[in-house]
Amino acid sequence: MIVFSSEMPPIIRILVLLMGAALMTGMTVAFERFRMFQFRRRKDLKDIETELAALGARRLSWDGAEIVRQIQSGDLLVSGIPFYRFEGFQVLRGMMYLLTATLFCLTVLAIAAAYGWGPLAGT
Repeated sequence: MIVFSSEMPPIIRILVLLMGAALMTGMTVAFERFRMFQFRRRKDLKDIETELAALGARRLSWDGAEIVRQIQSGDLLVSGIPFYRFEGFQVLRGMMYLLTATLFCLTVLAIAAAYGWGPLAGT
């Protein structure tokens, strides 16, 4: 990481890490809010679907596994790399939390190093 090069002034290192941690925190919150709204809209659409079923409306596919089966059988055509096989939200969510925590830890270590403490303080 460039922020830990020996030529980097400690205050710049701290500011860069703090900005990165703040950005990751904001992105993680935005991601969680997006997911929350997605669950809410899914429920709303399922409720509307139930009401329209009495009028003869067809049922929609909501389950990810069902949609993957449709793709694999050729009923639904998609282009690009077949990432549809993976539950990406859980992996992405875990990565975002891990990166956020790591950036905050590195920020704390950089602050401690600026005061001559901790493993990054040098000799």
